[in-house]
Amino acid sequence: MKFIFLLILVSCGKHEEPKYVDIRDKDGDQLLNHEEESIQKYIAHIDEVKKVHGSLSFKEKEFQEIPISNDFSIKDKILNDMTIDERFLPNESHLLEGEKLKIQTKVAPLLTKSFYQVDLKFSQDSDSANELILKTSDGEMILGKWEDEMIFQLSKENLSGILRGEFFLLLRKNLTLDKIQSIKKKTYKLHLMSKQKTEIMYVSKELGTEAIKHSLGIYQTAPYIEDHLLMNEDQSESPQWFLKELQNGDKFLVHISPKELSEKLKSHFVQKKHQLLRLNGQSTTHVQLSNSKNAKVYLKIHSFDQTFRTFKEVTKNIKHGHGGGGGAHGNGPDRVTCTHFMRVIDQETHHTPTIDYLIKNINEVELIENMTIFQGSQGLGDEWVLNFVKTPENMSFSLNHLKTDSFVLTGEYHNSCSFLPSREREASTYSNLEGKLSIEIESFVEKIL
Repeated sequence: MKFIFLLILVSCGKHEEPKYVDIRDKDGDQLLNHEEESIQKYIAHIDEVKKVHGSLSFKEKEFQEIPISNDFSIKDKILNDMTIDERFLPNESHLLEGEKLKIQTKVAPLLTKSFYQVDLKFSQDSDSANELILKTSDGEMILGKWEDEMIFQLSKENLSGILRGEFFLLLRKNLTLDKIQSIKKKTYKLHLMSKQKTEIMYVSKELGTEAIKHSLGIYQTAPYIEDHLLMNEDQSESPQWFLKELQNGDKFLVHISPKELSEKLKSHFVQKKHQLLRLNGQSTTHVQLSNSKNAKVYLKIHSFDQTFRTFKEVTKNIKHGHGGGGGAHGNGPDRVTCTHFMRVIDQETHHTPTIDYLIKNINEVELIENMTIFQGSQGLGDEWVLNFVKTPENMSFSLNHLKTDSFVLTGEYHNSCSFLPSREREASTYSNLEGKLSIEIESFVEKIL
């Protein structure tokens, strides 16, 4: 009985539920949620390699020593990636741009050997890392644990790729492949730029756009609209928050003036001015663009000018020599007065054609079928923007020639004296009801990276 009594005492002791511990990892940084506070549960912790300087040396006939560093402007990186088309953004295996060691040479030496012994030295004030990795088009390869000085072998192809900036040496600190993959799987890449803070963060997909904006104290944003920023010349110089969201879920939150953002966007396009001209019903100029296939092309159409003609009929009475009279206007004895019936241009009046009329008069139907059109916002008269997709290489187009039934015979069209030779008649020609159609065009052709 005594034994039973003890069991009862133990089992009837104070009962407490175990405290709940959230063991999930919302941001994939392999720090469990209960190990991080508030917003940090949603933002991946990454040990960033800070400033690094050094030299890369090898022997090719003569000793070659090339400076290297991970210096870069994060502002330039964010603005460049925000304003280029999403299809040009590489799917990087690394997380932060600071991992890249950049070669600081303009001319790469000619390599003649199959393999090279490479000596990589870092300055004393350089930040430390854990690993040195070679990134090529085939993937990544660990070259060794980080040290102040590292000696390793590279093939001619790999060294040449590094020197040309096609391959990279990467420095990593406390970042395993599993951690990188975990972060990429659970987060989106947030590019944040303001006067107070400029950085690239990896934010949990559980924290949506409005939630991350609220956590950062950003309550009002303008959408990033490419055609508006590119086409509108009257951009404000006052900074505001812009939001751009990519198809893969990555986001940009940038505090910048529309004018500065517009200028950066325009740097990805080649701008030129053109004139399409049709005189007397005949096309006299054409637009020739030097664009790559499938490049974005915007055409800003403005300064339309079209004239229409009216005609009137007049007569001229002219004396002509006849028989032995010595020819036209001669002083011979036989002179005959002939009536010349003339049709002349009376007036030319200016009109502004509609955009539909202009489009119908462009002679490349296939281009028109792959085009969107919207009205410009210049506020200085009619202005339209044509945006072409699925563009052929080196686009070219002009205005149509007008149909023959739109021409009128002008000059002398009849004469009362049937015997007059052609040289004694007034000149005649065909004149179109349209005197002139002139269109000023500004082209924006995307640079293919």
